[in-house]
Amino acid sequence: MSSSIDYFDCPKCGGNAYREQDNRTCEIRHGCSDCDWKGEPVDNEVQAYSKITTGFVTQQYMLSKENKYICIEQFFTAGDEVSREDQDGNPVDIDTSKEEYHNFDMEQPESDTFEDWYQDNKNNDSIQRIYRGVIEDNPDYSLTFKEWAKKFYDECVDI
Repeated sequence: MSSSIDYFDCPKCGGNAYREQDNRTCEIRHGCSDCDWKGEPVDNEVQAYSKITTGFVTQQYMLSKENKYICIEQFFTAGDEVSREDQDGNPVDIDTSKEEYHNFDMEQPESDTFEDWYQDNKNNDSIQRIYRGVIEDNPDYSLTFKEWAKKFYDECVDI
């Protein structure tokens, strides 16, 4: 059989698909080496997406013993504007009646111990900024970040 073959991404699984045409009979065959696709139409329904909800973050602050305002809690309030996009950031349309409701549970988990709190917050920009401010105000400050964080936790967090 004399034929020509074109290769492309399978519309069903994304694998290695082909289109083969017999040069004598013009018969066309489709197939995929990775799945059972044989050229039939495929429903290209979105398989995964991100849901982006515009809203507001509310942060609650309290005055610490060192006379600094410290964020002690934050939560998210969802607005009405919602968009959905694929993994490449392109907008997608989906049948929203198929989307299961998932509540916005954005409140910070409570830490039981300093070590838990430290693991959760050691890379937190706000905490790092407060520490850098202490060092800038006191160039001879000798506590390491973890030592300072323990003191901060004892005075401002574990209340």
